Amino acid sequence: MASERDPEHDLRDANHRYDLALVAADASALDALYLPEFTYIGPGGVVRNKAEQIRSLASGAIDIIEGGSDHISITIYGEAAILTGRFTGRVRAHGEEFSFQERYSTVWINRGNGWRLALEHGTVIKDK
Repeated sequence: MASERDPEHDLRDANHRYDLALVAADASALDALYLPEFTYIGPGGVVRNKAEQIRSLASGAIDIIEGGSDHISITIYGEAAILTGRFTGRVRAHGEEFSFQERYSTVWINRGNGWRLALEHGTVIKDK
């Protein structure tokens, strides 16, 4: 539920729920967090709409075992906000398990019913 008092707190909470939905591959929670016009831009320039991104995350092809955000920065512009951060986690893909870090930027919109994602851009941080 959105709070008139502290939109930044509400946005941090929404981002945390997003992290949990990613780790759980919870298609229902992802559907609730993404706006209908949601767009994901990821590694290699892949572009996915809402349905494609939910299908990709819930398919099990890449299983996020654990993960979460840190280094979060938020700028709120009324009913829109930009949130940047780092997601660090462990995944299982193609029979292998490995750790990864991703820097991301997201655009969130609050249309009176809580913060929802309009856009996400993620870049995997390469090992040195």
